Amino acid sequence: MRTIDTSRSKLKMDVIDIVQFHGLPGGADDWNAAFDALLEAKDRGWTKFVGVSADGSAAAEAAKRWELDTQEFTYNVLFQESAENLMPTLCDRGMGTIIKRPIANGVYLRSERPEGSYMGDPWDRAQQMPLRDLAGDMPLIEFALRFTLSHKDVCTAIVGSTNADHLADNVKISDGEVLSEDVLDRTKSVFQSLFG
Repeated sequence: MRTIDTSRSKLKMDVIDIVQFHGLPGGADDWNAAFDALLEAKDRGWTKFVGVSADGSAAAEAAKRWELDTQEFTYNVLFQESAENLMPTLCDRGMGTIIKRPIANGVYLRSERPEGSYMGDPWDRAQQMPLRDLAGDMPLIEFALRFTLSHKDVCTAIVGSTNADHLADNVKISDGEVLSEDVLDRTKSVFQSLFG
């Protein structure tokens, strides 16, 4: 609670639009205390919406146990698992979905494997996925972002940009035009055959 109140003060705002945990607290007792505090902040009117940024089965459990408004998680052309193991739970609860890493950090544009698992694991997957074939004439970044935004349950996506041109390109790609059902089905099928 103190952290949220401090944030309100620093931001010079009585009400923060959204407050999310980044990752899940340690154990079950920590979860209870943490989420109770988050929900209390909402009840006090300190924030409009509350949520969590987390992946996997623990994230789905958090969505079932607490009255959260949003969940931020990974979903992209290289990591499609959450479409089956998380999004249905979130949609059943009426929660907003915020996608992190919607273009898989653009790791498929790299010619060499990056150091560390944060970028290494996606790079390994990118080497197995025939992204260039699936994208056809479309640039890979556009294909990846359109893939993510084509999912009917995606509310918004956080795309990192290193310059104004990237930002302008991403805005242009986010025009509401989705990939064809054929391209989506082929991409999901290839993913399932490799990683499902």
